[in-house]
Amino acid sequence: MKKFTFAIAFAFAFNLGFAQKDYNPENIKAKVEKSNSEIADAKAGASYKTWLKRAQLFGEISEAPLAGAYPGMSDKEVELLIGKPSSTSDVEVNGRTLTKMEFAYIDLFFEGGKLLYWNIKDSGVQKPLVTGFEAIEKAVSLDPKSAKKAKDIYITYKNYFFKNGNNAYNASNKAEAAENYGFAYQCSANQAVNAPDTTAAYYAAYAYLESGNFNQAIKFGQACLDNKSFQNGEVYKILGEAYNGAKEPTKAKEVLIKGLELYPANTSIIFAIINLYISQNEDPKNIVPYLDKAISLDPKNPSLYFVKGTFYDKFKETDNAIAAYNKAIEVNPKYFEAWSNLGIVYYNVGAEYVGQSNKVDMNNQAEYDRLVKLADDQFRIALEKFSQAYSINPKDKSTVEAMKNIYFRFRNENPEMKKKYDEFNELLQAL
Repeated sequence: MKKFTFAIAFAFAFNLGFAQKDYNPENIKAKVEKSNSEIADAKAGASYKTWLKRAQLFGEISEAPLAGAYPGMSDKEVELLIGKPSSTSDVEVNGRTLTKMEFAYIDLFFEGGKLLYWNIKDSGVQKPLVTGFEAIEKAVSLDPKSAKKAKDIYITYKNYFFKNGNNAYNASNKAEAAENYGFAYQCSANQAVNAPDTTAAYYAAYAYLESGNFNQAIKFGQACLDNKSFQNGEVYKILGEAYNGAKEPTKAKEVLIKGLELYPANTSIIFAIINLYISQNEDPKNIVPYLDKAISLDPKNPSLYFVKGTFYDKFKETDNAIAAYNKAIEVNPKYFEAWSNLGIVYYNVGAEYVGQSNKVDMNNQAEYDRLVKLADDQFRIALEKFSQAYSINPKDKSTVEAMKNIYFRFRNENPEMKKKYDEFNELLQAL
C-alpha cells in the first residue's frame, strides 16, 4: 500500500482557553456542565449562538492538553508550550525506540526528537471534537443564516480532526485515524465551507481500508473520485481492495481495471488485480493482457517488466520470469530487485535439481552426477546475478546470505571459493 506523508502545520482560529501549564480536567468538566445546562434551557437551546459557543468550547477542550503542539514539532518546542515533563524515558513501541515524556494528563512520544504522537490520559470529556462537530451541525440546522459564522469553525474543526487523525495513525490506531479523517472531510465538504478536502477523504479511505471497515473505505474513496482526486491511481486501488473486502468482486474488478486503464504505470493496481483473480479462483493468466497493455503504454518503465516477472515466477513459469526480469534490467541496469529475483529464480531451480538428486537410486551414480552438475550450473548462474545485486546494494542481508550459501557449496573447489565463503560469512554476521 502506498504510504502517505502527513501535512502537520495548521492555522487555528480558536484561542486556547486552557493552557497546558494551567490545565485542570475538573475545570473543563465544570465548563461542560455549564454548556450542558445552556443547551437544555428552552430559550438558550433554541439559539444557534448557544450551539456555536458550545462548539468553540469543545474545540478548546480538544486542544487544551496540547496547548497547540502537533506531530513533527521538536521536543524543545513542545517543552516551551507545555512545560517540563515529570519524567522522560526511552520505551519500545512496536519495535521502535521512542522517547516518552510524561505529564499529569498527557504522555508524549518522540522519535528522533520530533513529536510522533500523544496519549491524553484525562481530557475531562470523551471525544470533545465529535461533540463540538454535532454542536456546529445543530447551530446551522436551527438557523441557516448561521452558516456564514459557522464556516470558520468548520474549517478550524477540519484542522483539529486532521491533526487528531495524524496522531492516531502515528500511534497505529487506524480505526480512530480513519474516523478523524472522515470528520475532517465532512467539515470541509459542508455547504457552509464548500471546499471538499480530498486529501482528508483519501486518508480516510486509506485508514478505513487498513482497519477493515470496507464500506467506509468505499464511501470516502468514491468521494475522492467524485471530486476528481485520483492520487495517481491509488484511489482506484483502495476502492478495488475495499470492494473485494466487502464481497463485491465484480465491482472490485471493474474499478481496478478502470484504474489500470487510466494509470498503466501504477504497479500497485496490477498487484491488486492479480490478488483479486487469485482470491476468486480465476485463471491468473487472464491478467497478462493487462500487464502487456500497461507495458505498451509505458515501455520504459522497468517496474512493469519486474511485476510481470514476479507474476510468472509465482506460477513457476521460469523462462518467462527470467525474460521479464532481464527486460527490466535492460531498461534499468541498476534495478536491484530484478537482479535479486533473477538470482532467486536460478537458485530455486538449482535447489530443485538437488532435491531430485537426493531421490536417485544409490546405484545410479550417472544420474546422480548429472543432476548435481545441473544444480551446480544453476547455482553458478545464480551467483552471477546475486553478485550484480550485491554490487548495487551490499547491505541487503538476503543477498549476502544467498551468496554465502552458494560459496559454501563450492568452498572445496579451490582456495578462492573458500576465501569468498569466509568473507561473506563474516559480512552476514556483521549485518
